[in-house]
Amino acid sequence: MSRKRKLTIALAAAVAGMVLLIAGFVAPAQKAPPDTFSLFEFYIPWDDSAETATSVRYWVSEWNRTIGRVRVGEDGHFYVDGRRIRFFGVNIGGGACFPRKQDAEKIAGRLAKLGVNLVRLHGIDASWERINVFGGYAAENTRHLSPEALDRFDYFVAKLREHGIYVNINLLVNRRFKAADGLPAEIESLDNKDQHALMFIDPQIRALYKEFAYQLLTHENPYTGTRYCDDPQVAFVEIVNEMGAWFWYMLTDLVSRLPDCYKARLEDLWNSYLQSRYGSVEKFLGEWGIGGARAPALTSRMYWAAPNFVREAWLDFVYQLEVETYTELYRFLRREVGYKGIIVGSTAVFSPLNVQSRFDVIDAHAYWQHPEFPGAPWDPQNWYVLNEPMVNNPLKSTIVSLASYRVYGKPFVVSEYDHPNPNMYGPEGILTLAAYAALQDWDGIVFFAYGSLDDRDSRRLRGFFDIDQNPAKMALMIPAYMLFVRGDVEPARTYVVADLPDYLEKRFLREYNYADGLDAGIPAEAPLIYRVGVATYIPPGEGVETLDTVTLPGEIRSGVYRSDTGQIVWDASKKDEGVLVINTSRTLALAGFIGGKRFDFKNLILEVDGTVLNGWGIVSLITKQDENLDDWSSLLLITVGYATNAGIRIRDYDTRRIIAAGSTRMKSLGDAKGRKITCPFQWGQVGDWGEGPTIIEGLNITVKVKTPRNVEVWALDSIGNRKAKVPVSADGEYRIFKVTSKFETIWYEIVSIP
Repeated sequence: MSRKRKLTIALAAAVAGMVLLIAGFVAPAQKAPPDTFSLFEFYIPWDDSAETATSVRYWVSEWNRTIGRVRVGEDGHFYVDGRRIRFFGVNIGGGACFPRKQDAEKIAGRLAKLGVNLVRLHGIDASWERINVFGGYAAENTRHLSPEALDRFDYFVAKLREHGIYVNINLLVNRRFKAADGLPAEIESLDNKDQHALMFIDPQIRALYKEFAYQLLTHENPYTGTRYCDDPQVAFVEIVNEMGAWFWYMLTDLVSRLPDCYKARLEDLWNSYLQSRYGSVEKFLGEWGIGGARAPALTSRMYWAAPNFVREAWLDFVYQLEVETYTELYRFLRREVGYKGIIVGSTAVFSPLNVQSRFDVIDAHAYWQHPEFPGAPWDPQNWYVLNEPMVNNPLKSTIVSLASYRVYGKPFVVSEYDHPNPNMYGPEGILTLAAYAALQDWDGIVFFAYGSLDDRDSRRLRGFFDIDQNPAKMALMIPAYMLFVRGDVEPARTYVVADLPDYLEKRFLREYNYADGLDAGIPAEAPLIYRVGVATYIPPGEGVETLDTVTLPGEIRSGVYRSDTGQIVWDASKKDEGVLVINTSRTLALAGFIGGKRFDFKNLILEVDGTVLNGWGIVSLITKQDENLDDWSSLLLITVGYATNAGIRIRDYDTRRIIAAGSTRMKSLGDAKGRKITCPFQWGQVGDWGEGPTIIEGLNITVKVKTPRNVEVWALDSIGNRKAKVPVSADGEYRIFKVTSKFETIWYEIVSIP
C-alpha cells in the first residue's frame, strides 16, 4: 500500500457522553495585545529534592520505587514482579555521566522529585570529553577503562538506585577507535559514525566492541556489590546508538568514503555472498554486463546505474550483514556476558523495523525542528532552528512519525525526544509527547538531555538540547508524569495494525526509503485518534482492527483530531491557532494558542490573556491520585509561556538581524513564528545565548472554580514552598481568582477548605 492510502472517512457522531470541548471555546472581543509583556527571573534549583507541592510524590498515592528485574510480558509490555511499569526518563550524556560524588546524590534526588525512574547513560565513550569511560580525549587508546571515571560512574549509579531509578547503558555512541587500539592507521581517517559502521564488515571492530562490553558489564559496582550484567537496575543496554548497515552503506554512501583496506574487506564479503547465491561471481557479472571475476562494492552512483537485479542483490547483501551482526552481538551479550536485562539493538529509521523487531524492544528518537547546519556539521556559527510550533502541524508532528515505528507485540520506547532551543515553543513537547505516549500505550519516554558536567547550576539555557535548566520544561515534567506514568490519559480503545512484512519493507529500502506504518497504509491522522502499529513477526491477536475495518471521524476534515477516548483534542481548525486540549478526570492541560480564549471544563473555567508569542502558552492542573476534578482537596496549577535567557540575542538566520533580546520586558514576538532563527556562539562560551538566571513568562489567567467550599490559592516559590496568597472572590457557585506575572512564579497550589 502506498503512503497516500487513506482509511474511509465517515461522518460520525461524537462518542456518546463526551463533552465537545472545542464548543466551549469562546473568543470574546479583546483589546489589541500590548507591545510589551512582563517576564520575571525564575529558575528551578538543580539540587532541589524537597518534598513540596512541586514533587511528583506529593500527588501520587502509590510510590513504588523498588528495583526489580524488568521483563517483557506476553502482551508486549514491561513488567516488574507482575506489575506493569512505564519508564519516564532523561538522557544524561558525555561527561555528565561521571558527576563528582558530592553532586551525584543531589542529581538523583532532583530526578526522583520530578518522577524520573530511568536514566539513559548516553555517550559514556564521548571522544571529545576530558572525562569518559576510557579516560577522556587524551587517553592513549580505547581498550582500558579509566579507574577514576569508573568510580564516579559506579557511585552515580548507586545513588540513582537509592531513589528507585533504573539505568540504560549505551555501549557504543561516540567512541573514536584509534590505531593504538591495534587497528590499521586508516581507521583514523574516518569519523566516529563511519568507524562504528565498520562493525558490519570487520571482525576486529566487533572484537574491540565485545572486549569493552565484557569489561564494563562484568565489572562489579563496589557501591552496590553487583555486576552490571546481573544488576536488575540496569534495565537496558543498547548495542549501538543510531546505526544500521542499510542506513550507512546505502543511504549515506559510506562505500565511497571507505579506505582501500576496508573497501577490500567489504568486497570480499560481497563476492562471497554472490558466490553463495548465484554459484558464480562471473555469471552474475556477465548478466550485469561488466567483465572481470570480482564484483565491486556499490557506491550510490553505481547503485542507481545498475540493473534492478543488481540493486536487489546489493540490498539483500547489506540487509543480511545487518541482521547477522546484530544477532551476533545480541547473542554475545546474552550468552558470553550473561546480561539478563532488556537488549536494544539500535534505533528505528537507522535500522529497519523487521531487523529490530527480532530483538527485545523497538526504540525510536524524534526531534521537532532539530538544528540545521547548512555548512559544516555542528558549526556553532552557521546553523538555524525553524521557529515553528508543533501544535499548528498535527499531521507533520513527531507523534505521527513515532507512532509509525511501533511494532505490534513489542515494547516501544522513545529514548530521545526534544524540541530544541532556541525554538520559542519548545516546552509544548513535554506534555504533547506524554499525552500521546499514554494514548498509544507506549512503554517509555526519555527526554534529551539533562545536565552538564560541572555546570549544573548555570541557571541558563546552555544550548540546543539541555532541558535541566529550562524552568518551563522542568515544571511540565510533573503533569507529564501524571498523564503517562500515573495513566491519567487512557490508552486508545481501538488498536489499528497494518502488515509490514520484510518483502514490503525491502521494496521501500531498495528505493532508499525507510519503511514504516505510513508506508504500510496507516493514514497520518490515525495516531491522533487510535493506537497504531505494524505487524512484522508477531501476528496480531484478537481485538485488533485492520485498515479495512476502521473509519476516521469526519471532523478531521476541519482539522480537529479527537482521540477515541475523548480525552485529547488537537484542534488545528484555525490557521496558526492550534490548541491541544487534554481533559481527564485528574489532569487538565492546554497547550498552544490559548490567549484571548475561554475554556469551560464544567466545574472549571479558564480565561487566558494575551501572551508574548501571540497567545501561545501552556496551562496544566493536576489532582492527587485518589481524587478527581469533581472532588478534590488540592490542585497544582502550572502556567508557562516563553522561557529564555536574560540577554539572549535571537537573530533572523537570513538577515542576521536581532528579532528578540531576552529581558523582563519583552516585546510581542508573534512575527518570529515560522522564521529560521539562530544564536551564534563559540563552543565553551556564552556568545549570543545570554546569561542566567532564566526569565520566563507566567501567564495571566482568570480561574473560576465551581465549588461550595472556600478556596485558598498560594503562589509557590522555585522549590514549591508557599510564598504569597492569591486573593479569591466568590460569585454565586464560583470561587474566582487571577494569577498574573506580579506573583513571579509559574506554579500555584489551590486548596479546598472544608
